[in-house]
Amino acid sequence: MEQTPNIYMFIPMSNKDAMQKIAMIGACELKKPKILATTAPIVRVTNLKMVRNKIKKTNKVAIPSETMKVAVNKVLEGTQLNVVARQFNIDRMTLKRYCRKKRLNPNEAFKSNYNNRQVFIAEDEKSLSSYLLIASKMNYGLSTRSTRLLAYEFALKNNKICPSSWIKNKIAGIDWLQGFMKRQPELSLRTPEATSFARSTAFNKHTEREFFQNLKTVRNRYKYNPNCIYYVDETGLTTVQKPVKVLAGRGSKQVGRITSAERGTLVTACCASNAIGNSIPPLFIFPRVKFHDYMIKEGPPGCVGFANPSGWMNSEIFIEWIKHFVKYSNSGISSFVTSRQS
Repeated sequence: MEQTPNIYMFIPMSNKDAMQKIAMIGACELKKPKILATTAPIVRVTNLKMVRNKIKKTNKVAIPSETMKVAVNKVLEGTQLNVVARQFNIDRMTLKRYCRKKRLNPNEAFKSNYNNRQVFIAEDEKSLSSYLLIASKMNYGLSTRSTRLLAYEFALKNNKICPSSWIKNKIAGIDWLQGFMKRQPELSLRTPEATSFARSTAFNKHTEREFFQNLKTVRNRYKYNPNCIYYVDETGLTTVQKPVKVLAGRGSKQVGRITSAERGTLVTACCASNAIGNSIPPLFIFPRVKFHDYMIKEGPPGCVGFANPSGWMNSEIFIEWIKHFVKYSNSGISSFVTSRQS
């Protein structure tokens, strides 16, 4: 058999409390201290293994309750136990134990014992999962700690039997959260995108229905072609890009890469493209008081630039954008163009 490596702990002779705590650890073997090149005793502690990710050592699988019920009934009807065990691929002693339980209690439930240790039943966990999904869709998703707090409060309100660690820490354990995530495959830990309250509340069924109704009205009135339908949007471009991962020495505490600056500034870009894939040269808004031509040097062909201390679009720059859009979209009285700005 493979021996478990020994773990040695250095404990001062005068620290009696530490000695008592080590002696209270379950599955530990304490032997007489061995004196090495120190005056402190050495306590040998073995078999300290975490069971959070327990590796199964046998090929046995959980027998479905219906299969176990049929097998037990066959044994009780007179069929030999060994024959039934081989037929249903059930361990002989396991089948014998269930038969004994069935004789003592005819209403015995054929289910695994570990289900009795779960805090929540399947319906309760489905309710928690549904609540988490709804909160996420409303842009109010819960973190792992908030989910554990919610589970603890949910258990208290429903008078569930909680582990002692839940009561002590006033929060559900990490082990429960990991098991809950495995039992609910529709959930996953994701990094949310920062969404403003205005954007969250503006996109709703009423606004979406109103937009498509207006679009239908305009298209029926003017009969726009796909090349005359444009989508306009603004975005922020940073002057310093996030460095990609590089190869460096293992264990290095600090790895750097040269950039133009450690913190960049945002430049607003207004872009437009139509339904067939053609685009309008972008318009850039720099966070400056005065605009200079060198700011858009080597930029996209046909692009224009303006300056605004805030770096955002305003009414005056929007008029210039409309002129720039008309110039490259060839829109006019004889050629109508529609656009949507997000």
